Amino acid sequence: MSRWLGLIGFALLWALPGLAQPAVGVTPGLLAPDFQLPVVAPPDQELFQLSATRGQVVVLVFWFFNCLPCRAEAPFFSMALERYGARGLQVVGVNRGDGEAQIQAFADLFHARYPLLADPGNVVNDRYLVVGFPTTIFIARDGVIAERVVGLETTNEAEFAQRLEERLAGLLGAPGQGSGGQAL
Repeated sequence: MSRWLGLIGFALLWALPGLAQPAVGVTPGLLAPDFQLPVVAPPDQELFQLSATRGQVVVLVFWFFNCLPCRAEAPFFSMALERYGARGLQVVGVNRGDGEAQIQAFADLFHARYPLLADPGNVVNDRYLVVGFPTTIFIARDGVIAERVVGLETTNEAEFAQRLEERLAGLLGAPGQGSGGQAL
């Protein structure tokens, strides 16, 4: 009996240091894995590091140039950043497989006002287990993943804007209509 108690005690002592650290993963409730990638657009920033955004709400969007749903939602993310950036919103696009020229063309075509990152070798795409596009990950101010959305939930622009508005309001702690009284 005392042997079992000793084993249980050892197991608890071994596990306790791990309990002090938040679990890292790509599902809601886990700390978002940190990464650093080069910024292609806008050109005024060289590197983006996720951990540097702690204290902000982050919308992490995984996309590629020829993804039609990615193109459809890009203007909404730019509008959200314009509207909520001062309240702590950061939108970041992580590209999969396109060259810098295509990433810059996407920024120009769809007026992306948020950082678009190159992911050489798709390391971050793989770390975040991205298998469908777009994949959007909503990260709370404490760095914990609040929600993961794969694909475009709706093709109705008004409905998409409303869902985005509701998610951001919940994370930013603002009323559903935000500061301007009108939806995205």
